[in-house]
Amino acid sequence: MTQTETAIKEAFVAKFKDKVTEITIPRKRRIWTVVDRDVLSESVRYLALEYDMTHLATVSCTDNDGYIEVLYHLLARGHNIRMTVSSRAPKDDCWLPSVTPVIPGAYQYEAEVWEMMGVDFKNHPGLFHVELPDNWGDKGFPLRKDWIFDRRPYNE
Repeated sequence: MTQTETAIKEAFVAKFKDKVTEITIPRKRRIWTVVDRDVLSESVRYLALEYDMTHLATVSCTDNDGYIEVLYHLLARGHNIRMTVSSRAPKDDCWLPSVTPVIPGAYQYEAEVWEMMGVDFKNHPGLFHVELPDNWGDKGFPLRKDWIFDRRPYNE
């Protein structure tokens, strides 16, 4: 680990205080953090403005017991540091603020997470079906662990 990762970690914790539920530096040039959902968008904006973390490599999502976790994998161009910022939404109140207004590259990733995992992204400019038909309706979210696959062919 270098002084840069430590400095970013310390500044991030100082800025968001108890809204940071986890933060680690697992190896050189890598930082992982979990933040409360009410500061997700603000924390990504902070990293973009303060550390030039404007490159979104990808967005991933996991279905855990009782909650969905969405992970944004960012790259700080000038520092060559990768930082993953994640947030959790309970399945019975499954929403997160969109980071698309901060990083436009999140637009399609968030749409995919919405359709496959059921996370409603507040302030997203337009969630849409990427893989599923537009008339999918309330058939559930295919990548959730509790989704039941109906083997009958889908009729449009």
